[in-house]
Amino acid sequence: MAAISGQNYTLSTTLWRDFQPISPPDGKPLIVVVNIIESNAEIFSAGVRADSLWIISGNQVWSGIFSTENRPGGPAHIREKIARDGPKWGPGIQVDVVVRLLDKEERSYLLKAENQLIQRTD
Repeated sequence: MAAISGQNYTLSTTLWRDFQPISPPDGKPLIVVVNIIESNAEIFSAGVRADSLWIISGNQVWSGIFSTENRPGGPAHIREKIARDGPKWGPGIQVDVVVRLLDKEERSYLLKAENQLIQRTD
């Protein structure tokens, strides 16, 4: 959890690799969707943004940036961010996900979700 300007933020994640028939034989790279949640269901502060993420598997670390795509219509207390073209780890392994939040003064805060399963789509 990260406390920023009186609001508490937590992290939930979904990770997967695509192995559908149109994919290469070894699957497509990792896709990560993170939901940054204001824990009290208050409106997500406009002064808080997520700019980076890291996926950690043992001693390997992948550093990613979020895409600019937006999905409208989500709850006002949740920000969804997507990172694409990750490593070809898994599926079926657990990784740790770390997201960096910045406040309006550019101070950094880290959110971590441990033991997140990389799923497979067929």
